[in-house]
Amino acid sequence: QRVGRRAMVPLSLLVMMEWAGRSGYFALGNSNSIATIDVSKAFTGLSDYDYRLCGILTAFITFTGPLLLWFSTMSAIMTVVARRHSPTRQPWFLSGAVLTAASIHTCMRILCLGAACAVAVLFRNHLFVWSVFSPKLLYELLFSVTMLTVHAASVLVAVCADMALLQCATSRNS
Repeated sequence: QRVGRRAMVPLSLLVMMEWAGRSGYFALGNSNSIATIDVSKAFTGLSDYDYRLCGILTAFITFTGPLLLWFSTMSAIMTVVARRHSPTRQPWFLSGAVLTAASIHTCMRILCLGAACAVAVLFRNHLFVWSVFSPKLLYELLFSVTMLTVHAASVLVAVCADMALLQCATSRNS
């Protein structure tokens, strides 16, 4: 017997939200130049200096636009899944939709990171390799690590929510 069903999310919604997050990065005043990183915001409210915490805060503050759009994507996924759910039918699983969104976003991140690596290798003898290509590669790497961490945390939360939902559904049927 099938316990739940998988919720599908439109691919166009996922791609649109990823690219809106990328434009949100630039809309908040960021660029691919290392000189534009605003580290002062990471120290706001801290009583002691901790380089690990300041580094994490700097990464999250720098990538606020894409992170907000990722959480908007999660909200849209929950809305789509909830609309397709009927209380009289079998329970739905959120983790399948979140895993699909995280996989698509991760593939897009890997594609962009791979393109940046290819351009850096292709133009390794270029005059501007250290001023243009190297910072772009550094930003892409940090952006990928930040977003992959958030994707993994989102999938973990969705799996935990599905486990709780499944446990409630089985205890209600017993």
